Amino acid sequence: MKKGSTKRALVTSIVSTCASVTMLAGATFAWFTDTASTGVNKIQAGTLNIGLYAEDGVTSVEGETLNWKTADGEKNEILWEPGATYELEPVTVKNNGNLAAKYKVLITGINGDAELNKAIEWKIEGVNIDKENQLGAGKEQEITISGTMKTSAGNEYQGKYIDGVSITVVATQDTDDATYPVIVSSMAELNEAIAAGATVIDANGANLGEFYYSAAFPDGTILKNAKFTSFYGGKATGTVTFDNCEFVTEKSYSAHFDSGNGNIIFNNCLFDGWNSFGKDITNVEMNNCTFQKSYKYGSLRFYQDAQLNNCTFDDSFLWIDTNVTGTTVEFDNCTGIDGKIFNKITDNVEQKGIWIVNGADISDTVGSH
Repeated sequence: MKKGSTKRALVTSIVSTCASVTMLAGATFAWFTDTASTGVNKIQAGTLNIGLYAEDGVTSVEGETLNWKTADGEKNEILWEPGATYELEPVTVKNNGNLAAKYKVLITGINGDAELNKAIEWKIEGVNIDKENQLGAGKEQEITISGTMKTSAGNEYQGKYIDGVSITVVATQDTDDATYPVIVSSMAELNEAIAAGATVIDANGANLGEFYYSAAFPDGTILKNAKFTSFYGGKATGTVTFDNCEFVTEKSYSAHFDSGNGNIIFNNCLFDGWNSFGKDITNVEMNNCTFQKSYKYGSLRFYQDAQLNNCTFDDSFLWIDTNVTGTTVEFDNCTGIDGKIFNKITDNVEQKGIWIVNGADISDTVGSH
């Protein structure tokens, strides 16, 4: 490092909050998880709700900025050098629910030179940032995050800057067997999380890009808040759940699963393009989902039993069909399905599905294509 102080533009951190709750139910256990994060809107659900507030514990810091403290107390440009430490203004983590929680604070995004983050050690109250904290129902805890430039930082970090830091608080019910959601922002990180056996994976609204015959989703996996530009060759073993995900493409397949003998559940998801679930998938359930046409396709095909509840199909969406005789597809309180239901003709044979709409069997009225 050259002699003298090097100016670094680590000036502000944009902070907002979000909360989402997932319940994982097994034979003898259940727990909730929650995420409070920068850069997304706050959503409250269930009884485990973690919020981020200013030092007073009342003022929400959603959409606000936190300034770094300088030695003289002024909030201006930070002058970094190896060994220098600066603190953010205190933040209050509050448990607004009625379940005891444990939480961790993560640095999940860097606005500026992400490489510079490798030279910064983050701590909370002088303890490594990945420390687990406990927070009772209705309780709050003030924390101060600090960053220290490593004494080993070399010349390669000169001229680099960070002008924004994204902070995420992940929380789970305070029980021995509860697990934290794993935050991912790329396909590589998603594959790593699946390979590591993560149970709850949260993309926090990130666009993960194209999924193409990637890692298989094991039984019990829950993927939340992810966006895909194409999803092809999905494999699900056991029960796999997608919450608040988007499958939007400018290609053909938007969502395609073809193996794994799994049961797939979609909650509050958006689909366009060609969506197909191969014969090796056991069952598909879709709740509160929206379907629309992409530049060319707008289709939904089942090779297995399926249940669609409170789903909406745009007028531009083309068709819904089944490619296996005897497959039962049930619609409950779905809109926009009139004139869109067909049996597929394969090798000159009509694959006659059993079609149930709001409890009524309409199979005899369904045509083929």
